Order: sequence, then structure tokens, then C-alpha cells
Amino acid sequence: MASFHSTRLVLADEPSKEATTPPEATPVKTSSMADRFVVTAEVTVSKLFPAGFGWQASSILADGMGYGATDVPFFLITGGGDFAGVIIGHSGYYALKKATFDSSIDMKDTVQTGLWLASAAFCSGAAWQPIVNFWQGIDAPFNAVFAGAWAGCGLMFFAGLRAGRSIYPFMPKSDYQNLVADATLSASIGGATAFFVGTDTAYMNG
Repeated sequence: MASFHSTRLVLADEPSKEATTPPEATPVKTSSMADRFVVTAEVTVSKLFPAGFGWQASSILADGMGYGATDVPFFLITGGGDFAGVIIGHSGYYALKKATFDSSIDMKDTVQTGLWLASAAFCSGAAWQPIVNFWQGIDAPFNAVFAGAWAGCGLMFFAGLRAGRSIYPFMPKSDYQNLVADATLSASIGGATAFFVGTDTAYMNG
């Protein structure tokens, strides 16, 4: 999920006979802004859109089952919708990519990663409605509800990622490096969930 600029070391021009200092290794960036846009687009198509669709579809299902937006079963069902959207979107996207573009993709590893991400999405998806309910219940302005959803869902997603590293035997165990990567990803996911506050009918006056 997280992407990093790749570098390679290129030796500087060989010094003249008069030079007294050794040549230095100079890092040269080989990834571009276009690469980062590609990664962002892949995340959006394979996870964010499917997660949003899964949550919305499951909220309609929960409503049809007679559960309201303040009921615990509603929270769990919408979390399940988020889970399903992420694992289906992630696995389906990379299966299609493997079949049409990149045969080197390891589908076993892809599905395992999708399960890990989907588990974290369940946590944030189930938490979204009660978090929004809380802030709306104290008559907080839209910006406060937005920030509260960002922080709350981001923390829940982060908790899910870290728990998954302990639960799933195929995941690398927790260390400082993946702590930073998980926190960065969780902040991004929290921001994405916050934008869904704008779709709440409570803000659609008229």
C-alpha cells in the first residue's frame, strides 16, 4: 500500500590525479510523480471505491432488516460490508491485473494482504456510524464531525492493522518500520472515511 521512492547509487565521475577526496555515491531517484499517481489510482479503484460501495450496500441491507443507524447490529453489518468490499475489490483488481498485464503477481500473497486490509476496514467501517452519531448528538458543526470521523476511523483502522499483524501468521510481525507505514496508511484511510460524512442525509437540507 505504501509506496516509496526507489533509489540507485551512481558513482560520480572519476577524480583527476590532483583530487585528494574519494568519489561520493550520489542517490538518483528513478520513480516519478506519475508512478505515485498510478499507485493512488490503484488504491482508489481496488479498495476505496469498493469499500464505500460495500458499506452503503450493507447499510441498505441493515435498514431492510429493521435496524436503525443507532443499533449495534447496524454497525456490525456495515463493518462487514466494508470488509467484503475491500477483500473483493483488492483480490479482484489484482487477479484482473495478473491476467491482463502482470503475470508475476502472487495471488496467494495478494489474497492474504487483502484479508489483512479487509479486517482493518471492518474495524473502521463498523466504527463510522457510532462516531458520526456521537458528534452529531452533541450538535457539533460539520467540520468537527469530519475531523472526528477522520481521527476515530483512522485510529480504528490502525488498531485493526496492528491486531492483524499479531493474529495472522502470514503477516510480518510488528516493528518500528511497519508501525510508521501502518500509521501513514491509517491516516489516509481515516481521511477517506471522513469525506463520507458529506453524504449523510443530515447535511442535505432542501
